[in-house]
Amino acid sequence: MSPGPEGFTLGQASLPMRLMTTLFLLCVALGFVSAQINLMERVGREDGVPGPPSLRDVQWHFAGNPRQSRLARAISPGGVMAMHISGEERAEVLGWIEGGAPEDIYRARMLPIFESRCLGCHATADGVRMPILGDFDQIRPVTQPGQAMTVAQLALVTHQHALSIPVFLVLLGTALWLTHAATGIKVIGMVLPLLGTMIDLSCWWLTALVSPAWAVGVFAGGVMMGLGLIPLLTVPLWEMWLRRG
Repeated sequence: MSPGPEGFTLGQASLPMRLMTTLFLLCVALGFVSAQINLMERVGREDGVPGPPSLRDVQWHFAGNPRQSRLARAISPGGVMAMHISGEERAEVLGWIEGGAPEDIYRARMLPIFESRCLGCHATADGVRMPILGDFDQIRPVTQPGQAMTVAQLALVTHQHALSIPVFLVLLGTALWLTHAATGIKVIGMVLPLLGTMIDLSCWWLTALVSPAWAVGVFAGGVMMGLGLIPLLTVPLWEMWLRRG
């Protein structure tokens, strides 16, 4: 594969263009690292064991955690909302959930806790990920274990990723195209991450709605993305600053 249109490469670009491209590549690398940390914090804790997401973590994240409800997981120590509730109130809410989350106790004892601790954000809902904790019909489902992601939830996170990730992958792919890299390396960088993204997003739906076994596809898509990002991020930097001749 010849480098770029009419043989132009990033190594021939002006200093401002190379600096801008370099900073863009570094920003994407930082975003990728941050995404991995987010995965460890939000998905890797599904089974109660911190660290990189396991197959069970991914299965439970999309198909539902059979051991713990979404609300209990959020407010338990280490959960994403744990810092917003005191230890005594947490114990009371968890006891209510374990007791089957009856509506009379919710109105008498849980609602005041939610009003003081939660309704600043959970008084209105986006209809997808943020239930209204002041409405028993809304809160009831998130007190039940084994709740899979709904179609609405899947649609929200899918469209956010599907409309953003390909944009920066195409930009990165264009930078890789404007290098002297071999055709095979360009195919890996320009095709593999986009294919991995499609597999990853598709398997979210399949894991949640068809079978947890499809979580393997989520891992496969992630691996394809990671492998493709290696040449996307490193080869243009080499071309701009280290390549000679």
